[in-house]
Amino acid sequence: MESFYGDPTTTNTSGQGEHAVVPPEIQKWNWGAFFLSWIWGIGNQVWISFLTWVPFVGWIMPFVLGAKGSEWAWRNKEWKSVEHFQEVQRKWAKWGLIIFVISLAFILFVLVISLIVIPLIFNNSFYNSQSIFQSPLEDINNYPNVQPHNNNNFNNFNSY
Repeated sequence: MESFYGDPTTTNTSGQGEHAVVPPEIQKWNWGAFFLSWIWGIGNQVWISFLTWVPFVGWIMPFVLGAKGSEWAWRNKEWKSVEHFQEVQRKWAKWGLIIFVISLAFILFVLVISLIVIPLIFNNSFYNSQSIFQSPLEDINNYPNVQPHNNNNFNNFNSY
C-alpha cells in the first residue's frame, strides 16, 4: 500500500473500516459534508449521512457530518493518498458552497419578489373595488335593473 508521507513504515489504511488509522491531517471540519450532507455521503460511501432524512435528526446531521465526515470518508473508501483525499474533499467543499450560495440567493430572490409583487396585486384598483367579504346580495342591490321578488329588498332576510 502507498504511504501517507512517502515513508515506507506508514501505510495507507483508507477503506479499511473501523481498523483504519486516520491521519491527523484529515481530522478536521469537512465543509463538503456539511453543505451537501447525504449527497456527499453517497460519493464518499458514508451511509450514515442518510439520517439527514430522518425528522428531527436531519437538522443535526450536517453538523455531525461536518465534524466526523472526513474520518468516516477515510475509513469507508479507498484513497490514493492523504493529498488525494484532501483534493477531493476541497472539490466537495467548493461545490457545496456554490450550491448553498445559489440556493440562498434564490430564496432571497423569491422573498423579495413576493414582498414586491403581492402588495401590487392586492393594491390594484380592481381588488380594492371588490371586497371578498361583500355579500352577493349587496352586490345585486347595486344593479337598478334587477327587480326583487315580491318587491322586497334582498337585504331583508327576515321576511322569508
